[in-house]
Amino acid sequence: MQGVSSDVSPKDSSVRLVITGLPGSGKSRVMQSLQHEMPRPGCFESQDLSDLNQVTLPYQILCVVDVRTPLVSGRDDWLEARLQQLLLCADGIIFSFLESAALDDQVWWNKWVALHAGHLPIVRWLNQSFPRDWQGFPVKNDLRTLTTKTCTKSLKPLSEFEFNVGRICWEHLLFGLDSSKQNLGMKIARVKGIVQTLEYENAVTVEGSATRWDLFAADEKELTEEALGRLQIQGEDLDQIWLKEIVKASLV
Repeated sequence: MQGVSSDVSPKDSSVRLVITGLPGSGKSRVMQSLQHEMPRPGCFESQDLSDLNQVTLPYQILCVVDVRTPLVSGRDDWLEARLQQLLLCADGIIFSFLESAALDDQVWWNKWVALHAGHLPIVRWLNQSFPRDWQGFPVKNDLRTLTTKTCTKSLKPLSEFEFNVGRICWEHLLFGLDSSKQNLGMKIARVKGIVQTLEYENAVTVEGSATRWDLFAADEKELTEEALGRLQIQGEDLDQIWLKEIVKASLV
């Protein structure tokens, strides 16, 4: 791991941590892991770094990168540009979901980061834990504050729409969303929710990102009346009416 000389301990509680990354990269889980393994006040998640006015003390920005799926040239150019922009502001990179990533995909991401952000240190988050001897990234002497952070002005904010659904045909919904991305160039970055489907007897948790789809049996702790049937779709320049029709067409 690359290091930076510093007069400040990586575990200094006065240094806030801002966790960023592409939608679906595992930011929330990584943040929970950080708070459990290296508890400190002021650790929070930021989608596009536009909310840094919440941070009144010096901070580090850690960018989470999901290494399970490489980016596809052409289709994912907008994602690559967004990730590059986030890395311009980052002080370190967290590779997430290594336990589910094929070796070839890990190699692809190693090469991509070396090309686009080779100066940044990397830590690997394996089985939802950080290395036992990792104490955080070294803290630079010139800790950056809000007034010096100007590199995210070109990041377009993501829009988010929520739909309340009954039982759906997952295959129909997946086909509609995939077709929207592949044929219409729709920039869908995140799809998540807990829903009842035609294909499965029990409720399932949908965890979709711009590069992959995952479906899990819903956790009983999360399976509340309020959460069941809420489907959220997030992305850039989304057509709400079009998405509403896709969701409607998938209802059983």
